[in-house]
Amino acid sequence: MFLGESALRWLQNSPDNMTLIAADIWDHHTENWVFQMPQEPASWIVDSEPVMAVQAPLKEYGIYKVALHNLRDFRDRVIPPRMRVATLYGYVRTFVEPEIIYIDANKERQDYVLAHETFPRSILCGDDWECQDAKGEYAVRTFVHEVAQARNCDVVAERATWVLRPRQPKL
Repeated sequence: MFLGESALRWLQNSPDNMTLIAADIWDHHTENWVFQMPQEPASWIVDSEPVMAVQAPLKEYGIYKVALHNLRDFRDRVIPPRMRVATLYGYVRTFVEPEIIYIDANKERQDYVLAHETFPRSILCGDDWECQDAKGEYAVRTFVHEVAQARNCDVVAERATWVLRPRQPKL
């Protein structure tokens, strides 16, 4: 979803010394999308019940606080900046090149290309492999394959998750 669930899975299945930067804008646009769900269900939502269940907490606390609440057990290992990807990448690169960039963003080409250009040594992986846009197209796959070609990588995908794996030299 969009309330820290992907970050939570990474934190639960990672070494205790791993710090995760959970970047999102956590904006009112997303909250409004949840509130409109009964009238205009998104084509990529298979089961709307979990989305509907978060309406009351979102109305009371807002999306950012709900996400922080979901990540509370890992507050010493998660950094949750509330900013757009382009701003975040520029900020983060001033002090670290992350080992892994996990992209679960707005499904826009710039998010993938900018990750590739800003962090050339980081492993790129992400979510939404199975997500279709309003036209029924798999835009995320297109962006991921573009970056994979630029990096000389293969795409390994399973269900919604993908990772770029460097190609092995042919013998």
